[in-house]
Amino acid sequence: MSVNSIGGSGVFSVGDVLNRTWHVFIGNARFFLGITALVYVAIFMPLGALAVLALLAGASDMTPWLIIAGVPVAIVLFLVLNAFGEAVLLFGTFQRLRGEPLRVGEAMRRAVARFFPLVGLAILWFLGLAVGFLLLIIPMFFLLVIWAVAAPACIVEGLGPIASMSRSAAL
Repeated sequence: MSVNSIGGSGVFSVGDVLNRTWHVFIGNARFFLGITALVYVAIFMPLGALAVLALLAGASDMTPWLIIAGVPVAIVLFLVLNAFGEAVLLFGTFQRLRGEPLRVGEAMRRAVARFFPLVGLAILWFLGLAVGFLLLIIPMFFLLVIWAVAAPACIVEGLGPIASMSRSAAL
């Protein structure tokens, strides 16, 4: 299915945005679902192995150490792989919105090229939301809204982590 590139008519319609979103998704559902499945399989396979190790250790002296080591590993694994998967999906989406064909290889190359800024952005995002959560949850929701488009700014505009968050706040 072809998706026309975004026109500059200046008229904003939520219905048009939802319609365009639906057409991009349906026309490329294998890409979106496949990349998402790959990312979450890559996240949960090592976590499953860690859980099996913890079960095999039972109530031994090793169990607390597996948990202490496993939680940070799980957080880092989630942040890194989720950021990478999000980058691939975002670039693929922007290819389609520009009226270009979806090139998975190019989306992967772009995500790899932006890997370290994305990881930095994910870490800053996580720390900011953790602090917002500790401040009675309400600031966390403000930060979620302010930084909602930080990842697209990082991927599409090629900005660093802090510049991406600033650009997102400006938008």
